[in-house]
Amino acid sequence: MSFLSVGVGAVLALALQASGSTTNVETDAGAVADVCISLATPDTEGMSEDEWKAFIGCIFRETAAQIDPQLPMKLDDTTSIVAISATGARLNYTYVVNRAASDFSPSQKEYIATSARKSVCGDPDMLATLNRGGSYFYRWLDRSGAVLQTALIDRC
Repeated sequence: MSFLSVGVGAVLALALQASGSTTNVETDAGAVADVCISLATPDTEGMSEDEWKAFIGCIFRETAAQIDPQLPMKLDDTTSIVAISATGARLNYTYVVNRAASDFSPSQKEYIATSARKSVCGDPDMLATLNRGGSYFYRWLDRSGAVLQTALIDRC
């Protein structure tokens, strides 16, 4: 089943997207497959939107459960990913930027969200996930824990 590898690949790609990070996240795609494969039909072309959402949700939930205990993880000099979770067919990421929110202009904050959207929409695996009912939610916090920016990406 190719979508399983696409879903797990998309999760890992997104978890490591910031600033060309080379951080290694350890996951067991086989364990995810063992849990989630029963939700897919042999002919994925015939799956309904609800079946896809259940399948994507399972992949997201199981992968997030493997990644989250490895966090926080420094992605670059100023950014760390501190949490990853799943809410149904939505994958949620929380990042901390080691700067104060007041250091960012409104246009810089918007750029953060725009960059995430471009990254998701430019990745074929993530785009396929969106097209099947999945979504991605990003939350960036400043060093004090104040919300810097959020972005829900559910279509391109």
